[in-house]
Amino acid sequence: MRLARTTWMVFLILALAAAWPRAAAAKPPPKIIIEVGAGHAFSIRLPARQDRGYWSLARPLNDQLLEITGARYQRAANPKQPGVEIWSFRSLAPGLAEIHFIYRPAFGHGQEGLRRTRVYQVMMWDRVPDRQPAPGYGPSDEPDQDPN
Repeated sequence: MRLARTTWMVFLILALAAAWPRAAAAKPPPKIIIEVGAGHAFSIRLPARQDRGYWSLARPLNDQLLEITGARYQRAANPKQPGVEIWSFRSLAPGLAEIHFIYRPAFGHGQEGLRRTRVYQVMMWDRVPDRQPAPGYGPSDEPDQDPN
C-alpha cells in the first residue's frame, strides 16, 4: 500500500512537472528589413531616455558591408516624452547584413525587464529599391514606442 502511494506521488509530481509552464525562452525579436542601395547612407531611429538607458550594438557589424557614420541623441520637444537615438550607417557593398541593438538600463535602475532588443536586416542592392522604408528607419520617421 505504501509502495503504491509512493509510486502514485512520484507519477503525479512528474506529470505536474511536465505540464508546468516553462519559463518563456527569450524569443528572438522580429527582424525589421531595410533595403538600401550599396554605397548609400541610412539611419535608424530608436526611442530612448538618456536618464533611463541607452541603445548599443549587441553584436559587431560586418565591416565588409556596413560602417557606422554617427550616433547621437535628440531630445523630444516635450520633456515627458522619450527622445530618439539616431544611428547613421553607410552600406559599403551589395549583400545582406544584420544590425543587432540592445537597450541597456542606466546604472542604478537595475531593471532587467527594461532590456529590449531590435534586429534590422539590411539588404544592400546595386541600385536603390522602389519600395517604402520600414517603420523606425529614416530621417522623417518618429520613434515607434517608448522603451520605458
